[in-house]
Formats: sequence, structure tokens, C-alpha cells
Amino acid sequence: MKKIAVIGVGMMAEVGHLPHYQSHPDTVIQCIVDQQEERAKAMAERFQVPAFYKDVEAMLANEDIDGASICTPNSTHLPIARKLLENGIHILIEKPIGTDVAEARNVVELALQKNLVCMVGMTQRFRTEAKILKRIIEQGRLGSIYHVRAQYLRRRGTPQGWFTNEALAGGGTMMDIGVHALDLAWWLVGTPTVKSVTGSLKSGIGDYETLFLKGGWDSAVAGPDKAMSVEDFGSGYFRFEGGLTLNVEASWAINGQETDGLCIDIYGKEGGASMQPLCIYHELDGIYVESKPVFSKNDVLQEEIYHFIDCMLHGKAPVSSGLEGVKVLEMLEGLAHSSQGDAEYTF
Repeated sequence: MKKIAVIGVGMMAEVGHLPHYQSHPDTVIQCIVDQQEERAKAMAERFQVPAFYKDVEAMLANEDIDGASICTPNSTHLPIARKLLENGIHILIEKPIGTDVAEARNVVELALQKNLVCMVGMTQRFRTEAKILKRIIEQGRLGSIYHVRAQYLRRRGTPQGWFTNEALAGGGTMMDIGVHALDLAWWLVGTPTVKSVTGSLKSGIGDYETLFLKGGWDSAVAGPDKAMSVEDFGSGYFRFEGGLTLNVEASWAINGQETDGLCIDIYGKEGGASMQPLCIYHELDGIYVESKPVFSKNDVLQEEIYHFIDCMLHGKAPVSSGLEGVKVLEMLEGLAHSSQGDAEYTF
């Protein structure tokens, strides 16, 4: 039985991490950690967790933990991760892995040295349709892939609280939902080596109150100033070794048609594919056809948590590793540099 700590009990912990650790037969939630002690206490009572703490140091002084989920603001991910790894604890970090590439590399290296699981919560990789599409691509059925387009656009849907504070989030829509679009597209085509990016980050609509016409995600750490110091729209054009190109767009608030979640289009020499909905474009006996696979949708959060547990129990390598989390963060950082310099950024 693995003893688990959940650190930071905002929305993701409440709807994803806590219930799925609780339902797994090989884990017990030993404690909850949150800087808002009253919230930590409430979540501990709700999920019947025996202990709660205001900070990680108090937890480490009192508990013997095997694994932990880090669900805190982005800028705190890596300092917490380092403390846990130094104490022999496996970690699952909510995306993105952090806000500093060099620090992220050091944390991943520490996990390797200590033979501990370091996994990043790239939930979209666990979608049934993503796994089907990944298998089709690996089988070579689309031929040589030359371009990918990924979009995650909301008409209105800006998160509240620390998500719009650059000091805590490290960025805006690209660090929140754009990271999913970039990561899934990059993973589907085999995680190629990036060469350059031309990108733009901007506050297209900007006014904080305007962003909530549809209502945003609630946050346990919403500040009274409602700071909006990050972008609400981002785009990037990436070039990879071998000639592959990838275009990604993400927005919390856009005056246009929103995507139904994360949408991806993949163009190959022998065929193509789109996701949301999943469709394969290919040729059959000289006729152009569209094939729509039939499948059951899964609970990606449950699958992600269960996979992390499986990695802890059996020493498996995670589907969304810390090392790949570093590479995605590096691409996002390059996009930000390109936007700031108004020029192509070379890695």
C-alpha cells in the first residue's frame, strides 16, 4: 500500500487527484497540504484523510510518504518537487513542470539519480482517441508527416486567481491550455527535436472583467486585485529536424468560433488525421475516404493517476516523463523569447 500526499487542493486535486487515489486499491491518501489551512482541513474531512498541513516542511517532519501529487501554482512546482525527491518521494507534477527550464532539468536529473518517478500531468496523452491516433501514426499509415496544427480556443473561459498572475503562473494561456495543445501534437508525431520557433503572445481582449462573460474556472487563491499580467492569446510556428512543422494556437478568450476542446490536424504523405472528432483521411482502392473510429471515451484523470501509481509500484517509465516535460517547457520558453524579440528564436 503506497502512502500518498496531495499538495495543493484546488480544482484539479479536488476533481482528479483526491478521488482517484481514494478509489485505487493500492494507495491511501495519508495527508493533504495547502497554504490555506481551512481548505486543507475541509478537503481532509471530505475525503477522510487523517492529516493535513499548511506546508511541505511540516508534512516531511511528520509523515512517511511514498508518492505525492503537486497541484500548486506553476512557480512553486519545482522547489516542492526538489524537497520531495530529496526525501525519496515519487512525484506527479501538474502541467507545466515548472517555470524555469534550468531548474526543471536539475529536478529531473535528481529523480534519475535517486531512481524515483518524475511524471508530468499531461492528461491529453491519456485520451482514448489520442492513443488510437498515436498507434495509427506509429504503424506508418499516414506516411511521412510534414505538418501539424493544434488549437485550443475558448470563446470565454479565463481561469481566475493565480492563473492570470505572471509571477505565479509563469505565463498565461500558453502555460495553461496551450501546453496541452503543444505537448499532444509533439508527442503524437514522435517527440522530434525542435530547431526554431516564431511566436506571439498578446493580450488580445485583455480587460479582466470582460473575460468572464462565460464564467471562468474558480481558484482557491483568487486575489482581490484580480491581476491580469499575462497573455490571453498565443501562437507559435515550430520547425523540427527532418522538416516537420507545427503550428499551435491557444486562447482563453477570443471573438471567434471556439474549438470543442483541443483540436489537432495532422498532414502526412499517405494520409491525414484530425482529432475532435477523430477522423482518418486516406485512400482506399483509388477512392478518397474518411474513416471515423468507434471507441468509448475514458476518464483521463483517473487513467493518469492510475498510471502514476503503476509506475511507482512496478518501476515503469511514465508515459509523460519529467524529461519530456522539460522539453515542452523549453519550447514554450522559446516561444516567449520569440514574442519578446519579435523574431525567430533558435534552440
